[in-house]
Amino acid sequence: MGIRELWNVVSPARKQTTFSTLSWEHFKDTGRPLVIGVDASIWFFQIQAALSARGLHSQLGSNPELATFFYKLSFFLSLPISLVFVLDGPQRPAIKQGKTVHSVPHWMIHSVRELVTAFGYHIHQAPGEAEAELGNLNHIGHIDAVFTVDSDILLFGAEIIIRPNDTGDLNDVAVYHANDIATNTERPLMPGGLLLMAILCGGDYDKGLERCGWKTAYGLTNTELGSELLLASDEDAATIRKILPAWREKLRDHLARDPHGFIGRKNVGIASNIPGNFPSMDVVRKYTHPVISHTLLAAAFLGWGHLRLPNIPVLSELTERLFLWKSIGKQEKKFTSKIFDGFCVRYLMLLSSPGHSFPEGSLIPRVLNIVDVKSAHDNILFSVEFDIAVLAHASLQTSTLTKKKVWAPSVVLTASHNLLALYLQKLNCSKKKTLSIQKKIELVD
Repeated sequence: MGIRELWNVVSPARKQTTFSTLSWEHFKDTGRPLVIGVDASIWFFQIQAALSARGLHSQLGSNPELATFFYKLSFFLSLPISLVFVLDGPQRPAIKQGKTVHSVPHWMIHSVRELVTAFGYHIHQAPGEAEAELGNLNHIGHIDAVFTVDSDILLFGAEIIIRPNDTGDLNDVAVYHANDIATNTERPLMPGGLLLMAILCGGDYDKGLERCGWKTAYGLTNTELGSELLLASDEDAATIRKILPAWREKLRDHLARDPHGFIGRKNVGIASNIPGNFPSMDVVRKYTHPVISHTLLAAAFLGWGHLRLPNIPVLSELTERLFLWKSIGKQEKKFTSKIFDGFCVRYLMLLSSPGHSFPEGSLIPRVLNIVDVKSAHDNILFSVEFDIAVLAHASLQTSTLTKKKVWAPSVVLTASHNLLALYLQKLNCSKKKTLSIQKKIELVD
């Protein structure tokens, strides 16, 4: 998806990290969750492709695609992350990668809307392409980052891009900052250079310049061709018709002679085959002037920066309707492993947020005790025991499940001074001050 080889070009700016590290550092620094925008269609494609490749679709129960979506959503519950799923709109390009884009909504969309909302996340409808909308939302600060595999996002104004790694671990990601890409000492790329790479190498809207590989295209980003094309995209049709012949001639000269040595070789063959209508300004403007929401009501995005608890009764109804978990006796196991831990940690996050209040009728677990402490990855983690009977009853009705222990970072226990004091008192009253006990006392202090 996106511009061929562009991820390879910007790889020197890549930083390996995890969602856990990114989100908890952001929460400590700002006191609010990391708001991450996601192109929903990419998740649809990835999930369907993965199930098809493994050939296990018929063995995975009812609606395995939606169940996989459920599992991915549940992963983020225990992290200070607010997800905003953006859907493609009616004005997206009619043709991408040489294929007609289906105008009929994806069959998963209705159920995904229900799941996303029940988890406490957000849905936003773009007027055009979701990727362009996400880039703009990030650029103007309505979301903190974009989670995607589509390299087009680099041209759409995104400031921080999170990309999954190939490890199979959802937590394992790479981060790209637009400023790092522009200032990287090994392979810098400015906006004009990114546009030139897209036009020469080809992407979703066009095949590019025939036989022009990414190394040749990148060499040309050191010229003024990219910035000139970027400026030309703002002009009217008559002005563009005057500009483009000289631009093509300059491109032809750089390819044929490589006068400054930016490419490293002469490309006479490519230069002699530049079409007379290259580049298509319609394609250029799809990158520079995509269809996006130019005005957003405050109500549409102000809530994105606030965590919300999952709606347990609605999730219970959805998982029975979509996956038949209650009917086949799997709901208690699934909710215990996928929902209740994250619910409790998210509840602690909300307790630690100044001024937060819970709507009337909210299902609230009861914090009982702190039972353990440890250090992991430079974080202090506490094991917190909850009474979750109210959650279990709301989802399972007949469950005898009442207690749950979860590990949570110290930053979310700022509102639990009494529990911390009681736990410290318990440690200090231990008859034997073993090294383990002493270490725990140091961590609590």
